[in-house]
Amino acid sequence: MKITEEIKVLSILLVGNSVKFHQIFLRAYPNANIQVISWRNCISEYAHVINSHKTFDIIVFCGYDYKSYIYNYKTYFRVNVEDPVKIASQFSKKSQLIYIDTAQSIAKNTMSRYVFAKKKLAQELYRISETGKLRIISLDTIIHDGAISINGGVIECMIFRWLATLGRIKLHSSEQIIDMAKKSSMHGLEGFPLCPSPYMLHFPRPRFADRLLRLIYG
Repeated sequence: MKITEEIKVLSILLVGNSVKFHQIFLRAYPNANIQVISWRNCISEYAHVINSHKTFDIIVFCGYDYKSYIYNYKTYFRVNVEDPVKIASQFSKKSQLIYIDTAQSIAKNTMSRYVFAKKKLAQELYRISETGKLRIISLDTIIHDGAISINGGVIECMIFRWLATLGRIKLHSSEQIIDMAKKSSMHGLEGFPLCPSPYMLHFPRPRFADRLLRLIYG
């Protein structure tokens, strides 16, 4: 009698309602049961999810509240750092944590709310995670279905495409990220993540202004 090997169905929680990352992890783990909760309301939505799942094999943090550029500093920091950490702390000893981070900058300071929140969250996830339980995937800009995939308008996409041709930023295809996602469940993180010092982040600003500050000053 032929014995077939049972394929384990992974349970994955995506923190961040990103269509492209949902598709990427579906392709990386086609047999997985993937649940998604929004970034902005992750605490309230998490309370409903946890009632049906005691634990998850993999938890992916892949978001940012793009409205938080105009929030006061306390709210901006809570939704982008403190709330995700609260969820991660519930599973840090049992689940593989995967964090989709922005590319590392050599700048020691930053005037960008986006950069600081992403890098600070990386540090906080590292602090609470068990050895080998955190994997960080650092990305610049994503090419999805042949087009620049950023949260922004036509002009911003044109700027990022221009910067890519100058070699200022790197482009990652969906296929490359799928490969990273597969490997991420097998390898832990080496070394403490770096985070630039924040400068003038208490001042709200439009998304476009923050993006320019990120490109100019890091």
